[in-house]
Amino acid sequence: MDRVHYRRIEHFLRRVALRLRLLTFLERLALWLAVFSVILLGGMALRPLQEWFAYAPLLYSLGSGLLLLLLAGYALIPLLRPYASDFLALLVERQYPWLRNNLINSLQLYPFLEREDPAQRSKGLIQGLLAQTASQVPRLDIGKVVDIRLLYRPFLLAFSLSATLGLVSLLAPLPLQHSLDFLLHPWAHLPPRQTVMEVDVSARRVLTGEPVTVTVTVTGRRPHTLSLRYWEEGRGPEQGKRYQMTAAGGGRFLYTFSQPQKPFHFQVLAPTVSSAVYDVDVLPPPAVANLKLHYFYPAYTDLPPAVREGSGDIEALVGSEVRMEMVANREMVAGRLLFDDGSQLPLTIGENGLIRGNTVVMKSGGYTIEVTDRYGFTNPNPIHYRIQAIPDRHPQVEIVSPPEEITVDESKPIPINYVAQDDFGVKEVYLVYTTPQQEEKKISLQVLSKPRTLLRGEYYWDILGILPTAGGMVSYFLEVWDNDTISGPKKGVSRTHYLKVRSQEEEHERLQELQKEIAESLLNLLGNQLEFSEKLEPFLQEPPSPQEWQRLQQDQQAQRQQARRILSQLEEALRRVERDPMSNYTTFEDLSTLQQNLAFTEKRLMPEMQKALEPLGQRRRPVEAEEEEAIRRAQERLTSELEKMALYADDIAKRSRMQDLENVGQKLLRQQNNLLDSLDRLSRLDQLDPKALQALQKELDEIERLLQSLMEALSQLPSSLPDEFVNNEAIQNLPFDDMQQTLDALRQKLAEGDIEGAKALAQQLLKSLSEMMAALQNAQNLAQSMPFGGQQSNMERAANELTDIVREQQEILRETVRHDKRFTQRINQRQRQDFARLRAQSQPEVDRLLKKNRVLWEELSHSPYFQERPSERLHLSRNYFQMSRELSKVLHNFSPEKVGELF
Repeated sequence: MDRVHYRRIEHFLRRVALRLRLLTFLERLALWLAVFSVILLGGMALRPLQEWFAYAPLLYSLGSGLLLLLLAGYALIPLLRPYASDFLALLVERQYPWLRNNLINSLQLYPFLEREDPAQRSKGLIQGLLAQTASQVPRLDIGKVVDIRLLYRPFLLAFSLSATLGLVSLLAPLPLQHSLDFLLHPWAHLPPRQTVMEVDVSARRVLTGEPVTVTVTVTGRRPHTLSLRYWEEGRGPEQGKRYQMTAAGGGRFLYTFSQPQKPFHFQVLAPTVSSAVYDVDVLPPPAVANLKLHYFYPAYTDLPPAVREGSGDIEALVGSEVRMEMVANREMVAGRLLFDDGSQLPLTIGENGLIRGNTVVMKSGGYTIEVTDRYGFTNPNPIHYRIQAIPDRHPQVEIVSPPEEITVDESKPIPINYVAQDDFGVKEVYLVYTTPQQEEKKISLQVLSKPRTLLRGEYYWDILGILPTAGGMVSYFLEVWDNDTISGPKKGVSRTHYLKVRSQEEEHERLQELQKEIAESLLNLLGNQLEFSEKLEPFLQEPPSPQEWQRLQQDQQAQRQQARRILSQLEEALRRVERDPMSNYTTFEDLSTLQQNLAFTEKRLMPEMQKALEPLGQRRRPVEAEEEEAIRRAQERLTSELEKMALYADDIAKRSRMQDLENVGQKLLRQQNNLLDSLDRLSRLDQLDPKALQALQKELDEIERLLQSLMEALSQLPSSLPDEFVNNEAIQNLPFDDMQQTLDALRQKLAEGDIEGAKALAQQLLKSLSEMMAALQNAQNLAQSMPFGGQQSNMERAANELTDIVREQQEILRETVRHDKRFTQRINQRQRQDFARLRAQSQPEVDRLLKKNRVLWEELSHSPYFQERPSERLHLSRNYFQMSRELSKVLHNFSPEKVGELF
């Protein structure tokens, strides 16, 4: 049994030994792989090192081989060397201290069981130790005793170096192959014992100044230095010079003759060997001189030929032919002109070195002259000559008159004066204009058989039928062409000018706007005068301060300035009326009358008002009764005149509007007559003409447009025309809807080709238009015969009511005066009691009158009549405030301070 326990222990130790041998072998194998990778990588540096030390590959190969062999033996030793049991037991007990040396004690005490020495050893104890150790062995882990993780670092190092080696083999396989070759074939890289030189000359025939490079490649036994012996043509080697060559590495040596001027010989010398003698021929470079240029200009320019010498720069008109001549310094076999754009032209080689060529100048740039001799040499660094192509400039044209933008009548031709010029001649002149349909058309003004460099001309342009409708624009410009036959005729254009058709409707509309502005300005002037009267009222009782007096004077000056501006507007309106064919003499006469009245007001009445106000600025007490009366009289006269002019200006504008309605109707009648004429002509044709039908449709569109304009004008005029015109029964019942239906039916007949039916409808439409015009004229005559009757009756009613109010106020005033005189003797004793009684008696009546006056004013001011007539409303407001001031004055006179003045 003891032997069984011992064998179990011994078997466990053999397993530990086997694992330890294998682990140690793998660890040293990884080391060997790492060293091998480093050796291969290091061998890549042998090539440059061999240049300095020829035996470096041999030493590398021998040293690397010896090192690898030693490492291989070092790796195989653990596989062959046995391990002592005590060493293995101590290795195990180092990992398992709890064995308490049982394992090594069992190994050391087991031999005593075979001996017969009971006196010295206890056999039972040894057997117990063996049994105990044998029972502990299964609990031991070999992997912990010999840990495989010890291989991590060696294998990581070997893997890193191997990966690096693999990457280098992919990126630079050739140096790695050299390294492996150095390692495997050490004797093949021993330095040779003989020197062999291979001489290479960059050129054996060169031009003067061109460098010549000599390259010597040495194989075999390489010397550290080489020299070169040089001597010129006609001299011996002993008269030459020696130069040291430059080592370029790899057994190569270089030397460059930078600027040889003559033919020469050279020989390469080494310490133990010399090369053959080499010859280099040095030739002067090809060249040309005495350059002469012959210019032949295009025929259309009429310029004579010209010759220039001394320079190859070309400066000529586009299309010119340039013929050149030159002389070479020796015999040439070829030549060409090289242009900057990459194109080329050959040169002709003549006798005695004469070379000719020619080119046509079409664009700017440059060129060089290249010649080739019989050796194939070309002239180095040829001179670059400039080509300046002078273009035929575009012709120029300028419209001298008319101005750039003018307004014209289509009945008058327009004189167009122009100046055209070109460097070699103007050939054609055109007038280009754009039609109303945005079509561009040309009119030929001049075509010259013999072009002229300067051309002045005048053309009368008949624009009848060309211009668009009134207010439209036509753009035009002049176009000129020159006589260039090379690049083609070139065009020049003038600045664009514009023709605007003078629009009678627009001019008339602006005149009406000006009349409206004049009426509004007069109304504003009246309003300012009324405001001035309001400001002036308190100063009639108390004198104004210097600052207040200054503001009053400034207000008066502002009113005079405003009146002068209105006079300027009236002057402009009169000038426009004279030119306006849609206005009549009545309008001119009315505006002249209004101008005269306003001039009288500004020069006479306003200065009288200023003069009447002078006492206000000279005294420190209230004005006297006579002065107040003069102020009020001047103020009343000025206000009354302004009121009349404001009403008169509004009256002029209304009559002008009624005249416009008649003008639109007359134009509508004319257009309808034209339509009838067109239909009559169309009915006489054998077949319908599409263009004639299109023209008829345009006439119908114009009639419809005029009819719409008339309807819109009537719909917008009730606020500006008298009621007698607007509310006239004939005006209210104008058959616009029927006429529109007739127009639609007429269009339908034309579309169907029924000319007779269209004529019948056109005659019916003409009849309706004639009846409408008669109604408009009757209503206009009625309105002119009864000017503003409704307004007059309303004003009379308002005036009567205001007169009644004034009469009642006067009765109250007389009753109060009689009452006060009756108590004259008793006023000193019972002044306050009597005043209170009188105030109590008069106050209700005055309040009643004021309330009645206020109610009447509000009713009138909010009535539709006054809402539509701001001027009458201002007049009514003025009367109301004047009456209120009178009543307030009566109440003021009944104060205790004024009672004594009444007696």
